[in-house]
Amino acid sequence: MNYKIQDNCIISTINQIFDKEGLEYYLKVYHFYDEQQEYQSIQLHLSRCKRKIRIGHAYCTFNSPEDMVLSDIITSNESKFLSLSEKLFQLTHWNEPTDYRRKGLGTYLLKYIVNLAKSKKVKKIHGCLTFKDIDANPNLIHWYQKHGFKLESPIPEEIEHYKYQVCLNLE
Repeated sequence: MNYKIQDNCIISTINQIFDKEGLEYYLKVYHFYDEQQEYQSIQLHLSRCKRKIRIGHAYCTFNSPEDMVLSDIITSNESKFLSLSEKLFQLTHWNEPTDYRRKGLGTYLLKYIVNLAKSKKVKKIHGCLTFKDIDANPNLIHWYQKHGFKLESPIPEEIEHYKYQVCLNLE
């Protein structure tokens, strides 16, 4: 693991993450702090083969040191080869996946977040599932439940936008 420190941010890079098919990835984790050295947010960026193109990410923020909000966990269902070097990569790596979902990568990101939260003494992780999230991935509810999250109704002000709130108590 490598570390780099920038203004109010610590960046760590984790090498050799493998999916269910044995393909290698790497993860960059950005820990953002405020002036009191307390967490503000965490971003995880997942890339394939040391390429610059992200194929997945997760974002978290903190309401308090004990309360983490899970904003997003996404793995791409299509690879985007925009530059000439990326097109060349696609030609020379013809067996490169175009869909990175259902390979265990989202699970890796979620477990990383849960373990990080536990190490920081976070008591609760929660987030919201939109109607769009569930339409795009009907297994999402079961996936969160499989990882220990409970489903709750969204608060009244958010019922228009969110179908469920997912919560994991770490106490």
